[in-house]
Amino acid sequence: MVMTIDNYTDANAHTADSFSFPYNPLVYDVQMTNFVDPRNYAYAFTYFGATSSIKSRQDGVITGHMSGTNKNTNFRSLAAHFNSNKIKRLFFGTDKFMIMIPQTIKRTFAGGRTNFIDYVATFSSPFGLLFDNTQQSGAYNSALTNAGNVATPIEKITGSVTSGQQVTIADKDGNGFTFTANASGTMTMYLVTMLNLGSDIYITNYLYVLVGTTPQVVKSANTNKSQMIQVASGQSIATLFTAGTITNITPTFYWRSGWSAD
Repeated sequence: MVMTIDNYTDANAHTADSFSFPYNPLVYDVQMTNFVDPRNYAYAFTYFGATSSIKSRQDGVITGHMSGTNKNTNFRSLAAHFNSNKIKRLFFGTDKFMIMIPQTIKRTFAGGRTNFIDYVATFSSPFGLLFDNTQQSGAYNSALTNAGNVATPIEKITGSVTSGQQVTIADKDGNGFTFTANASGTMTMYLVTMLNLGSDIYITNYLYVLVGTTPQVVKSANTNKSQMIQVASGQSIATLFTAGTITNITPTFYWRSGWSAD
């Protein structure tokens, strides 16, 4: 197992800029924070609000060192990834990664370790799962499945649309999105992207839909349903979209098997 970090492919064109840790971190500490909203009522039970496990945040810390003739170069490469406004992928091996936002990195000197660079770095993920490195793709009737042990979100959807037509993509439970295309061309939906708002302000944007390079105004396909489409563990795309709704587009779906841990 060799840990690596690189840029996540989203609506923005990024080179991978992959960095492999010369030594795996000595400490890797990840905490899953399940989204739970407790509400206390006098003389009654406490009520707990929750949401999809996909939306549970993961926070992590890695602690390690660099050494050898390239220790400064390696630390600079790692520090550049953690001092970045791009979405990253942190690999724990060759087959699974976490989509994460880098937060801090600290270089420390301890115990006279002049031949070493010790570091501590922190990061956070908006998703409560690890993604398989293999991206699968298929049409709405594809027999391919989510081979992982937890539900996984559809990562990307593409297909041609025509300006002025209402486009709807919804699964059998009514989850999905709809919009009236304001341009003709290739529609692409991205699970998450880092949106540039101008004035050096960047913010995550989920379920971001473009036609060509033109953003679309999207809403839920059905009231009280989610815009996010999820593939359950062991479920096929064909099963997911049996009795679903797909209008004015022939979509191709892209997804990765989801895992609760490495």
